[in-house]
Amino acid sequence: MQERKKILITGGTGFVGSNLIGRMYNDYDISVLVRNHSSYARLSRYKNINVITGSLSDQGALEDSIKSVDCVVHLAYDPSSQKSNLSGINNIIETCLKYDKKLVHMSTISVYEPLSSPTINEKSEYKGNTYAYAKDKKEIEALVTDAISAKSLKAIILQPTIIYGPYSGPWTDRILGQLRTGDVVIPDNDSSVCNAVHIDDVSEATVLAINSESAIGETFLISGPDYISWPEFFNHFAASLKEGAVLRYALKDIKKNQRNPIRLARIILGDPKKAIDWEPMKSILKSLQYKLTPKMKSTIKSVYATYKKYSPRAIYLPNGPLLSLFNSESVVEIKKAKDILGFAPKYSFDSGFKKTEEYIKWAYPLPLEKMYD
Repeated sequence: MQERKKILITGGTGFVGSNLIGRMYNDYDISVLVRNHSSYARLSRYKNINVITGSLSDQGALEDSIKSVDCVVHLAYDPSSQKSNLSGINNIIETCLKYDKKLVHMSTISVYEPLSSPTINEKSEYKGNTYAYAKDKKEIEALVTDAISAKSLKAIILQPTIIYGPYSGPWTDRILGQLRTGDVVIPDNDSSVCNAVHIDDVSEATVLAINSESAIGETFLISGPDYISWPEFFNHFAASLKEGAVLRYALKDIKKNQRNPIRLARIILGDPKKAIDWEPMKSILKSLQYKLTPKMKSTIKSVYATYKKYSPRAIYLPNGPLLSLFNSESVVEIKKAKDILGFAPKYSFDSGFKKTEEYIKWAYPLPLEKMYD
């Protein structure tokens, strides 16, 4: 009988990590590095996971965690501190090199943004003029790429596209939350392309990377077997939720409204959380998120819930990076992942969304007053 592989996962309590653990739980010995046990609730149903409390900056804890496993899957990303991200990936790289361990690094399609070429593949040019998240992820990925070429690090880089499915913060829950409280504006462009991938296919690609020797040293874009337009993508959520509307505006009108202070005031009055999309506010709030006490968080939620009962309905305009993405006509190629990694995405968008709808019905039930409309 073949011995079970031992895997260390960073970021295992997040959306991608918790789904991956569910996929691997029965076949692998899994260790998860967590910053503190308060974030462990989503994984508490798994009895035989080895939970290690520590941070990526703790070299001692990292060495103890890595030296006894076969592969490290690095999913962790701290939006509040790029310094921590860079320190963490450097520590992982050096420890993997020291103990001759394999690394699967989760990057993102965002490293190629803004998406402007007709097709995007692993040879596409990295753009310099982009936003903070994309720059951060590029910088982190570059350290892995450099270690592969200069130090023969045994690593594989995965670049998933638009990951949707149960618990997806940006591409499921945020959209549903916006539609529940307001209307969503997108460009009126039927030629736009949404390169979506279901979370289960991302987990399967990660398992393939863990087990592949021929893919070591390579980078792979991971996307679904088909693509749809962005209006189709958003309309699926609106139809499933039966709340909110998807408003299609000309690109020039969206840009004009983005600069309109009255329009911005209505958005923030409709949903104060929208202020987080303002870059100065985003930086401040992200730096505070780990400093708020449970009591403070509870008070904020209570005040927000009361306010929402009386606030006007919001209109959600995409910020600059999202507007560029929603208007992009670039198609992502996954031929390399198919040929070398053996990746065969299981879920078309239609079949993946049907699975996602089960989650929507459970997590976003209709308000009582709408159940009998």
